[in-house]
Amino acid sequence: MTQEQIEKAVSLVHDVRYGGLPTHFPSLTAWDSGPLSRAEQSMLWTESLRENPQREAGIYLNIPFCRKKCAFCFLDVKGGSVYEEQEKYILAAEKEMAFFAPVFAEKEISCVYIGGGTPNFLPASLLKRILISLKHYFRIKPGAQISMESNPDFFDEEKAVAVAECGVSMLLMGIQSFSATVNRDNGRAQDVTRIKDAFDLVRRAGIKHINADLLCGLKGQTKKDFIRDVLLLSRLRPTQIHLNRIKPLAGTLPPEIKKELYSWQQAGLEILRRAGYTVLDEESACLDGIRNQQGNYIFHLDNSLLGLGSGAMSHAWGRLRSRNIVSPAEYSESALSGGAFSQLYMKTGIEEELIHYLMNTLLHGVTVMPEEVREKFGAAGEEFFRRKAADMACRGYIEESDGGWKCEMRMQDWLGVTAALYGEEMLERIIRRNGL
Repeated sequence: MTQEQIEKAVSLVHDVRYGGLPTHFPSLTAWDSGPLSRAEQSMLWTESLRENPQREAGIYLNIPFCRKKCAFCFLDVKGGSVYEEQEKYILAAEKEMAFFAPVFAEKEISCVYIGGGTPNFLPASLLKRILISLKHYFRIKPGAQISMESNPDFFDEEKAVAVAECGVSMLLMGIQSFSATVNRDNGRAQDVTRIKDAFDLVRRAGIKHINADLLCGLKGQTKKDFIRDVLLLSRLRPTQIHLNRIKPLAGTLPPEIKKELYSWQQAGLEILRRAGYTVLDEESACLDGIRNQQGNYIFHLDNSLLGLGSGAMSHAWGRLRSRNIVSPAEYSESALSGGAFSQLYMKTGIEEELIHYLMNTLLHGVTVMPEEVREKFGAAGEEFFRRKAADMACRGYIEESDGGWKCEMRMQDWLGVTAALYGEEMLERIIRRNGL
């Protein structure tokens, strides 16, 4: 392997299009192509739940539809769909729910996240139907956080009341920009004059918590535009605010642009701090400690996640990572005909979970203590960590801190820590499979 190949592989690993949130280990770029049979998927999930009864389980449901795909959107979104197509998809998702319901019969679901796409693009009748189906097929824990992505443009009173009555407790609103000009230049279909009305509408319906997103680095956007967006959004007092950097549809941002946008984010976070928000990381802040549970990387390190719908990714702790068929039409056909749900997968074990834990913890700037690793992963896990930590410290990627090891998260540290934990065999697999 050349250094250039290693750098390209690590870049793919941390690309949200392939890595997931938080970054998977192993990365999607290393998984086996499917399909994975329903029987084997059921068996692996059953084993994971039986062997890890103390671990929570969440659900991610993907609704891939939207009015129009924005020019900057890297997700697998179906723009301009019709009712018949949406209804068929909902039926297919219900078939997948029905299949997994016996597997999860004894397991409470601790949180639900409904993403996309833009779920509230669905008509109120289908939106209500899919939310009712989730509660029919799974034991959702009383008081569990049920989060749903949305566009303020697509809300009316009927939809707001429907999602509130069905238990949605947090709405994630994609604002992106308050500038009509910036939205238009980026192919985004949004009436910015309706944003405040949408906040008022869902709050009247009984949904108290709103998680709102802004983007920096959009085409035609200046730093002044972005700071104005942050000020306007802070006055609406959403529970949580994300200030995300734009992600190019191909490749990565040049370092100098990434550095400039990082300065925008930090300026925005300082505005939020002065407005009473608690800064959580380099791109988000919240009020009163309330945040999107599945947006917290810690949840994904210790627990399982069942992904439903096209393109959804699942994590059966200690056994399996898988991704459903990406195309909504192909997913619907396969699900309704008794075929496989999964298109890509990788069987995993304790070692993969250990590396997943170490990579994401170190690269969030958290000190990792050997005793904690031993408690979570046993003596062999601690020995593995000590060996890897000594090597990474020798190379200058991490340093000793209060009896453990910590990463300062410089650009070279991201590369070094990831490459060291992935190891030559897995890096070579990614390089070979992706033609790097």
